[in-house]
Amino acid sequence: MVRARFLAYVIVHEIAHVLQGIVRHSDRGIMKAPWDRHDLKEMFSMKLKFTTNDVLLIHLGMDAFRSRRNQRNGLASEAR
Repeated sequence: MVRARFLAYVIVHEIAHVLQGIVRHSDRGIMKAPWDRHDLKEMFSMKLKFTTNDVLLIHLGMDAFRSRRNQRNGLASEAR
């Protein structure tokens, strides 16, 4: 159970990097690197969270992805 929870947080951390679309870490929370004892304690009590800024960056990254996808789709449909 401990390993599974730790692995889940690692996966969430890495997925957030992809969703944000930038290389960065926070000074606290899920996007902190590296985690320390306090973070691990929070993790195992299910209290380690994203910061407000991390969530905003995830939304901005997803918006940028959608914008690029829509531009590509628009260009493809104009070429027809």
